[in-house]
Amino acid sequence: MEFSAVSSALKTIGEVTSLWGVDEQVQGLANELRWMQSFLKVADARRVDHEVIRTSVVEIRELAYDAEDVIETFSLKVASKRKDGFSNCIKRSACFLKEGCLLHQIKSEVEKITVRIKELTR
Repeated sequence: MEFSAVSSALKTIGEVTSLWGVDEQVQGLANELRWMQSFLKVADARRVDHEVIRTSVVEIRELAYDAEDVIETFSLKVASKRKDGFSNCIKRSACFLKEGCLLHQIKSEVEKITVRIKELTR
């Protein structure tokens, strides 16, 4: 089955060290991804070949890719700017509202993906 997309998304989540502002949502997403990974392992072990399972695998792969994209966006646009030092503190203060909007957007995207995962599991 398709383990690589979910594994890659979990790895990306594990590599993000600064999750201030979205840590709770990202942890929830990681938990859902782990559940999907377990589902794929069980389906693969049982050699289940059913159209519903195949459709679910495609959806799981897409959700994992979406999750990875959101986390990478967070990492590139927010976490990389959170460096220590006085000059970076001044720069960040000037962009505080922009960063807050971005955090809200990322938080919202993570929550949407988590909802889509929960809908899939129903």
